[in-house]
Order: sequence, then C-alpha cells, then structure tokens
Amino acid sequence: MGRRRPYFLTGAILSSLALIAMPNSAALSMAAGLLWILDASINISMEPFRALVADMLPQEQRTRGFAMQSTFIGLGAVVASAMPYILTNLFHVSREHVSGTVPESIRLSFYIGSAAFFGAVMWTILRT
Repeated sequence: MGRRRPYFLTGAILSSLALIAMPNSAALSMAAGLLWILDASINISMEPFRALVADMLPQEQRTRGFAMQSTFIGLGAVVASAMPYILTNLFHVSREHVSGTVPESIRLSFYIGSAAFFGAVMWTILRT
C-alpha cells in the first residue's frame, strides 16, 4: 500500500463513520465528540494528500497542483453545504422534523457526504 495509502484509508474510514453517526447522535455532547473525531480523521486523510501532490508532480507543476487541490476542496464544501437545499427543493426530501430528531434532508446530506468522501479517497488509493 505504500507509505501514504494507509493514512488515506484510515482517515477515510473514520471520517465516513463519524459522518454516518453524527446525524444519529442522541445528545449534543455525542455530536460534539463526533465532530472532534471527524476533524481529526479528515486531517489524517487529507494531510498526506498535500505530500502526494508534491511527490507526483514535477516542480514546475506543483503550484498548479496545490491550487487545483484547494479548488476541489472548496467546491466540495460548497456542494456539501448546498446538499440539504438540493435534496429538499429538487428531490422533494422532507425538511420537517419531529422534536429531538434531525430532518431527513440533513440526515441524507451526511450520508451522501460520507459516501462521496470515501469514494473520492478510494479512487485516489486505487488510481495512484
């Protein structure tokens, strides 16, 4: 697996599990703990990506590679933040919630984000 892929995979698995568990949290303290785990897990997965860009690109292309990496991270954040709106308005997923629960559009957004993140990391692991 090389020296970077185990970190990619470990971070992706932990991040995806945290994203799946977060909308199902029974208490605010549990959600806060999962947010902490999610942040640490994303760092485990994403920090080696910066080194991978430097390893895979020649010196004259590194700046462009880092810029593309930042662009895709930003686009992912925008799509993720828009996902509840997209699910509610384009796919007519309910945004109503029962007291003490998370709306279905939010819950599905977390699940889709988990799958997208895991899929993107797996694509990298398998294709580089």
